[in-house]
Amino acid sequence: MIAPELSLRRRIARRLPAPLKILIKQVRYTVLPKGPGLPRPRNATNEYIVKTPSAENAISLFAGEWSSKLPGFESITGPTDLYDDHRVTWFNELAPFKDKTVLELGPLEAGHTRQMSQLGAKKVTAVEANSRAYLKCLIAKEIYGIERAEFLLGSFDKFLEDTPQDMRWDSIFACGVLYHSQDPLHLLDLISQHTDRVFIWTHFYDRAALKKSPDFSRRFSSETEYEVRGFKTTYYKQHYNANLFSKGFTGGVGRTSYWVTRDAIVGFLKHVGFSRIELGSVAPNHKNGPCFSLAAFR
Repeated sequence: MIAPELSLRRRIARRLPAPLKILIKQVRYTVLPKGPGLPRPRNATNEYIVKTPSAENAISLFAGEWSSKLPGFESITGPTDLYDDHRVTWFNELAPFKDKTVLELGPLEAGHTRQMSQLGAKKVTAVEANSRAYLKCLIAKEIYGIERAEFLLGSFDKFLEDTPQDMRWDSIFACGVLYHSQDPLHLLDLISQHTDRVFIWTHFYDRAALKKSPDFSRRFSSETEYEVRGFKTTYYKQHYNANLFSKGFTGGVGRTSYWVTRDAIVGFLKHVGFSRIELGSVAPNHKNGPCFSLAAFR
């Protein structure tokens, strides 16, 4: 027995003009989903680039998403000069990259990777969890011919957890990642197990400084007492809120992350054996929250 609604649809279809029947059939098989819950099919030919091959074609795949100002393509990329960054040169003065192995956490768009390679690093292993950032790194590697660099897609936390402790790097470079972490002291602990030299640039929690920006301070919702390897501190929960839906989002892997104070970062590094700590630039009034850089050595 034919369902009443199906029978009615067939009777209506018989009365339609032939050209309209053909049009409906074309729409049905080229545009509409083929089953319940399926996404609307796309036209695969829209993914083809039919212009003359160029670096601009590759860059334009992520138009409006670049954070970095790519050399030679400044007008179509981002505002931040990550390809000529004083933080990289500062660390290089303290711990030269030449002929050294480097593990880079969160390369973003390969700007720092390229600098370290240019400064003579033996090999840079760069681990990126953001799939779109990873693809931008590969584009940059192709455009600039970044040598002695390997880009890996996935979690650097899990990478460090799964890597035997006897696997070590001469330096670990962690710029702009700690404040995006779900467990920042655990990340520092993992770093400490695989190197004797580390660079960190990060935002940090400072209640007095954050009060100067009420909109920003409202992103913090709770405090949690935390302990890692006998070191006790406070974690401050930060929410990305609407930034999660912004084009080119470059935050962490969750909807929230945890910040810690500058004293907690320095104190924990000393706690796990880094006896020499050099403090770099400090920006208490940075638009995205207080930040600083450090280099730590055993």
